[in-house]
Amino acid sequence: MKFFSVFGGIILLLVLGIDFNNGANATEGTEGKNSICKELCEVCDEYFPTRLICYENLLQHICLDEFSSKVEALNTSDLCVWDKIKWPYDSFTKCTEEKADCLKIPWPNQLVEDMFVDIHATHFKSCPVKEFDDPPPDVLLALVMTPICLIPAMVMLVVVKTKNRNQNTMDFWKTSK
Repeated sequence: MKFFSVFGGIILLLVLGIDFNNGANATEGTEGKNSICKELCEVCDEYFPTRLICYENLLQHICLDEFSSKVEALNTSDLCVWDKIKWPYDSFTKCTEEKADCLKIPWPNQLVEDMFVDIHATHFKSCPVKEFDDPPPDVLLALVMTPICLIPAMVMLVVVKTKNRNQNTMDFWKTSK
């Protein structure tokens, strides 16, 4: 039986000095993404039953916590403004994708989709949904009537072209005899 629980694995990741924001080992300098991915895989394989469970914990305790802290720092009125929420949202997306890439887990996946649904249900439920109005009647009439008028014109064009081609074919056979 493994000594560390699921939360012990996360604590161990933090003790190893892995800096999740820049993709390098914080205690040994910046060795690059491969170094952190290798360490992450080793820890996940050692202390978690599956990499998917490790991935879920990483998302909960690193990506989602970081996103939540950024969102909570915003005013409630800013939550519904895309320019204000875009950076934390993109950062969360990038975090989930990087962890999945390191652990060789397909992305997007059901876990990430569920987390995004939960995020929207939790943080953005009070945002107003802008409903689009119908266009004015004259614009609507123009949009509907244009294809209706074009269809008979296109049919006539095909008939005329076909008739002319048949006439030209008949003329060819008459002259070749």
